[in-house]
Amino acid sequence: MRAFFQTLLLLAAAVIAAKVTLYARQGPIIREPTPTAEVRGIESPIPARPVPPPAPSPPPAKPKPPHAPKASPPPQSPPVPAAVELPPPPSPSLTNQQFYERYAGAVVQVFCRTQREIFAASGVIVNERGLVLTNAHVAEIVRASGAENCRARHENPASEFAKLEIVFIADTSLKIADTAVSQRDVAFLRLIEPTESFRFAPIAVGFVERGITLLTLGYPSEFLESISTTQHSNLVFSSLRVDDYVDVDGNAATAEAYDSKGGIALQQGSSGTALFTPSGEVVGLIFATTKGATTADREGIALTTPYIDKIMRLEAGEGLVEFITSR
Repeated sequence: MRAFFQTLLLLAAAVIAAKVTLYARQGPIIREPTPTAEVRGIESPIPARPVPPPAPSPPPAKPKPPHAPKASPPPQSPPVPAAVELPPPPSPSLTNQQFYERYAGAVVQVFCRTQREIFAASGVIVNERGLVLTNAHVAEIVRASGAENCRARHENPASEFAKLEIVFIADTSLKIADTAVSQRDVAFLRLIEPTESFRFAPIAVGFVERGITLLTLGYPSEFLESISTTQHSNLVFSSLRVDDYVDVDGNAATAEAYDSKGGIALQQGSSGTALFTPSGEVVGLIFATTKGATTADREGIALTTPYIDKIMRLEAGEGLVEFITSR
């Protein structure tokens, strides 16, 4: 197992989170971003409710004053795009077309652009308030780039529709043995001021058996040049089989991740890509991959939702589902 993890690349180190350095005449150069960590809570202020003044009494022995003109109603604000509620799945398993139509709108590209660099990764919206589950190293890129330089994008090709803010980043100081890979590569962002409606996906806290095929939706961008990453990044629908379980936290008695051999999802830009059951429940989150010249040569590592639930209980004081519900 140690030898296996010695071949792992932290996706924050640009194995799956695509980082393109921009030059006027040179092609893109891939470099490793510097890892950091932060936990941030977000609150929405509640507007005060003013108390109306008491009505004045009419003066005695005088005619009643004329009625004051009625105040014009305040101008109506345009409707704010919101989450689209989905009916229950029609059957335990959806067809590929049904799955895509239901959950494509729940997946976002996390896109950050500074004067010299472009970062692209993925995330999945998990509640009606726009909470986005992704990797800690993706959220750290948002922090390092400046949230003002980052946007959530969706659809085909990906286009901006919301700002982003950081809600939670897990402690990334704990590493998998003999690697620079964080054991707790989990974070939450939030959509701010969305200009279009979106969907969200349910979370299932449970393990998946070996041999089960899971579905993925994400924005891989390894094979795109810098201009294409900006203008022609498309949502990719693919599948990964659960080939084995992986120990992440050093306790060989428990499994914290799934191992999947080969797949188009194992590209740069796929950090934060969710694993879905055929019925549409999120059961895993890609965070690392082994080295390989092509995606067929790589193995993808995805954190299980029971392990993410454990991380949230240790660091946020509430389980994964409770955290999502309360945020």
